[in-house]
Amino acid sequence: MKKLFILIALVFLITSTILAQESGNHQHSEHLETLLTEYLEIKRALVNDNFEGAKSALQSFSQEITTNNEMKHHPEHSLMHETHHSTMITAVESASNAENIDQLRNSFDEISAELIKAVKNQNIKTNLHVQFCPMADNGDGARWLSENEEIKNPYYGSMMSTCGSLQEQI
Repeated sequence: MKKLFILIALVFLITSTILAQESGNHQHSEHLETLLTEYLEIKRALVNDNFEGAKSALQSFSQEITTNNEMKHHPEHSLMHETHHSTMITAVESASNAENIDQLRNSFDEISAELIKAVKNQNIKTNLHVQFCPMADNGDGARWLSENEEIKNPYYGSMMSTCGSLQEQI
């Protein structure tokens, strides 16, 4: 009986170690870091009502989304990545076609939702804050990521720069 218990414990330990290694290898840190840098540039430009600045940062964000192949290195999660990735590409394409800042802001909420999912799925410890504006998205509300606790609303810019609340830190 003692040998059986030791054998079961050994199998559990080995399985746990393998799963932990796979989980650790599953992160896409560089890709996500690049996306976050560009995303925060888009957000800052929208907060400052800078349509051209937001479009410029969006172009860099879009390039990272469409050219980085890091997601293809995990066939065991390919369906999950493909679904998430295609949703992000659709949101980025919509934002890229924006002809004015309001259209870009409407697409920014979709980009934000997908990026928040990505950050949470990767279990990467950040100092980012998820913030929420209840009035955005035609009253349905929308979230965004911020480096600071202070609310600077990208959906309304200078018109209502402090509208929103802090939901969580990730």
